Amino acid sequence: MKKGYVVYSVIVAVLICCAIVFKLSHWPGGNVMVLGTCILSIIAIVWGACVHSKLGKLSKGVVIFNAVVLILTIIGLWFKMAHYPGGTVIFILCFSGLLPASVIWTAISYMKRNK
Repeated sequence: MKKGYVVYSVIVAVLICCAIVFKLSHWPGGNVMVLGTCILSIIAIVWGACVHSKLGKLSKGVVIFNAVVLILTIIGLWFKMAHYPGGTVIFILCFSGLLPASVIWTAISYMKRNK
């Protein structure tokens, strides 16, 4: 399960890079590629949350919180790149509050579990 997750994550990362090039170059299909890679990224996040919760290095609360924060960040990125209303608000919310909280909570939980 872990090997499949790593391979899937690498494939998604390459597709994200291609989608961003298409979107920034204003080539046809850029929006569809970005939407597709956002969906694939959300699948990777959920799969990663399952893998990490089974490994037991982090508590389930931390894993779920991190997954929700990353999914909100991806949705905010999609809204921002597609110029939909609300993208800026979601982006500011994620990067100013939720993402730092996620990093701090993960670090604290990891240190407590691995003592």
